[in-house]
Amino acid sequence: MSNVLIILCNCLIFLLPIVSNAQGGKNVLLEKPYFSIYLKAVDTYAHIGFNRQLVSIERGQPTEIELPVNHLIKAGENELTLLLIANDKKNKKYLENMYVKMTLRVRPSGSDPDKNFSLATLEFSGAKAAIGRGIEGNSDKDRLNSRNDFITDQDGDIAIGDVEITDFKKLGDVVSRKITLPAIGLPRWAFLDSDDITDIKGIDINGAIDDNLDQKLIREMLPIYQAIWHALKSKDITPILPLFEERNREYDAAFYRQPGTTARMLAKSLRESANNPECELFPITSDNTVSQVYDNDKLARLKQNSDDPLIGLNFVDGGSIGYDLILRKQNGRWIITR
Repeated sequence: MSNVLIILCNCLIFLLPIVSNAQGGKNVLLEKPYFSIYLKAVDTYAHIGFNRQLVSIERGQPTEIELPVNHLIKAGENELTLLLIANDKKNKKYLENMYVKMTLRVRPSGSDPDKNFSLATLEFSGAKAAIGRGIEGNSDKDRLNSRNDFITDQDGDIAIGDVEITDFKKLGDVVSRKITLPAIGLPRWAFLDSDDITDIKGIDINGAIDDNLDQKLIREMLPIYQAIWHALKSKDITPILPLFEERNREYDAAFYRQPGTTARMLAKSLRESANNPECELFPITSDNTVSQVYDNDKLARLKQNSDDPLIGLNFVDGGSIGYDLILRKQNGRWIITR
């Protein structure tokens, strides 16, 4: 029986399907690969990115988690990114025991979750930053052979780039590494070829957005959120289900589910939330709505000032559930894609 995982990645709630059973093959990349990022962090304040898409926010608490990234990965160039904020921002100093490590891994879908192939690792430590740059100990650039258990091979079809580090506004550092993959057993996702959302490039696009652009983005995206909010309020979600068509279809493809599975799961969740007498919709107000554009400049969302999803329901006895919508823009039209 299929299940759904609701994964809270500190900042976002992703509704992701569990991988199905599949037979492995000699080339894992082509035989229903399951890509993930293994993240471990201590005393770290950082935005964790994959292909310039935020996948986790670290706020100092110990973290050890596996984050699925099939829905973000692509053949060709991919990138791991750590946007680090120093523990002492005034002097740009990290705690000695501060440490973060992210590893892009792959395994055949449905196989033993403890048996992964590590493709590329990115790490930074406060102890090393105190005497150097913080990235000492990372592996050098390399090539791996996907047809032979990902061993080092100068003629390999996977290219692992050097680790790069740059200053971030004198508050911290940006650490990154690129990984170039050959063909993989996943389609190319629609958002990769969608419109750029802004004219801003680089790290922390969202921090460079002024009030005028923020209000423009809110005006453009808000009707989608309002339609979903009113559907939940009226307890009639049928009219809004087509808004999720691309998201549902691509999640089915990303995690090898039967077509229509994610759509059914989402519809069930929305109906249950709408009809739950113990849930109360959180109002959408102009003073609690802000935009967020991710650093790939392809994906954006609206959120509350607290970073929580704009569409949320509070339980009478405490707790809440949120529906985070990630949108892309194509020919002037906004589309729910994640």
